[in-house]
Amino acid sequence: MQLEDIGRDGTGYRAVLRDQESGTVDAERAAFVLGADGAHSNVRTLLGIPMPTSGSHYEALSVVLHGPLWDLVGDHRYGIYVVDGVAAGTFLPAGHPDRWVYSFGWDPNRERLADYSPARIVELVRVSAGDPLLDVRLGRVGAFSFVGGIADRYREGRAFLLGDAAHRVTPRGGTGLNTAVADGFDLGWKLAWVMRGWADESLLDSYEAERRPVAEHNLDRSLDPTGSRRSVIDEVHVDLGPRMQHLWLSTDGRHPDGGRRSTLDLLTTGLTVITGNPEAAVAATTEPAGVTAPVTVRRVDRMTARALGAGPAGSVVLRPDGVAVHPSLQRAGAQRPPDGSKCPVEPLVARRG
Repeated sequence: MQLEDIGRDGTGYRAVLRDQESGTVDAERAAFVLGADGAHSNVRTLLGIPMPTSGSHYEALSVVLHGPLWDLVGDHRYGIYVVDGVAAGTFLPAGHPDRWVYSFGWDPNRERLADYSPARIVELVRVSAGDPLLDVRLGRVGAFSFVGGIADRYREGRAFLLGDAAHRVTPRGGTGLNTAVADGFDLGWKLAWVMRGWADESLLDSYEAERRPVAEHNLDRSLDPTGSRRSVIDEVHVDLGPRMQHLWLSTDGRHPDGGRRSTLDLLTTGLTVITGNPEAAVAATTEPAGVTAPVTVRRVDRMTARALGAGPAGSVVLRPDGVAVHPSLQRAGAQRPPDGSKCPVEPLVARRG
């Protein structure tokens, strides 16, 4: 289906869709619109949101191929292989059993795509892979530009942009997909809370406020010629952001896996209180003003609670994405879930393993 138009319809939207095979036109109503349709986003265009771009920083050709490259790499299994030398390029595994993507630089000002015949590309692949007899079957061949850009805004009313529709980064640093997935998670749980009545619609205002600085940093990293070589230690604070850290917890055999459990697995779709002080567990179940999301209490040892950011009371209140709720936003006193029941206390007492 091809999206042809988006129009405001009361508090929501009316989307006009066309079936590209039959030509049939249909209309769908929606309370919200999420544009996750890539760098050349049709949703962004229909909403009238500009995306200034940096211009091309590098030009590459991308080749989809099938070949027994796993046999060549042997036990050296990675997600990306960068080759220097005469036929410098990059190999990326792209599907079992032998689907790969091979990319390499070219100059469109001096060359044409037609200059790269199948025979020439096969020869480049063989030289780059180091096997003159490699059995190569070619698929799609296309050009790719290293272009960066960010939308002027992520929101127009109840319509939102996320992923490449909101920010276009180059492959340097490998942050594009991660940034897009994190956009989806951030907007997803907030939208779910609003639609369930757990929070008012003002919660959605925090989506761009929280996600845009990350995209701006990753865009800068991707435009930096050495962006893929920045120290992991220097970048981890951006990649993880304010999210709760991962720690292994011992489950004493009471968890289905019978072994360790990550602190990240303690999070719920509502608010999660992680506490090292069981006596204060109920008092710790505070909620931000305007929020009626259900609260679940997880008990861990005190040192783990401290490592996860627990305050003087020995507890920390977390959103579904593992970000701590600032104490200034919490109401004093215990809150109850919408069904009126007491806050459930997770019976598992986990210890850091």
